[in-house]
Amino acid sequence: TLTDHTHLRDFPNLRELCLHVQKIPPKLNITNLHRLHRLCITECGLVTMSGITGCYALQHLDLSMNKIPRIDAAVLKQMGELRSIWLNENLIRRIEGMEPLAKLASLWLGRNQITGVEHSLDANANLEDLNLAGNQIGNDGLKSLSTALASGALPQLERLGCGPQLAHGHDVQGYM
Repeated sequence: TLTDHTHLRDFPNLRELCLHVQKIPPKLNITNLHRLHRLCITECGLVTMSGITGCYALQHLDLSMNKIPRIDAAVLKQMGELRSIWLNENLIRRIEGMEPLAKLASLWLGRNQITGVEHSLDANANLEDLNLAGNQIGNDGLKSLSTALASGALPQLERLGCGPQLAHGHDVQGYM
């Protein structure tokens, strides 16, 4: 149980922080860990992304299996080095806030409540891996994604997960 997370600031040289299946406050306060490259907070009951600030070197963010209802654009705007975001199994309804993430290569949003992609990823030209499995995309959503791909959006996309199943955990193979 991590009830007082203010002590995390006592570790300014952390490069990786993983909290799994912990009782923590629903809004975390992780600030100014400037050297942090990898942050994983899974199955901890988080209800918001806000509270993660000043982690400018962050390259991997995994907030899967929480209760986050929306992607917080203000938080992501500070994380220009992000290469992968995993937000599987939350309550997210739409993709937003990805525009400033030019280096983003992997986005996992499986098992949320997303109904479409529209133009939410147009700015992410380096995206190679997109997992939308287990959402409510439907035929219209897939058609709009297909149209976007045909018009040159997401030119680096190599892997797309859209089925009803989700690759649980970190196993990339088999979610296609």
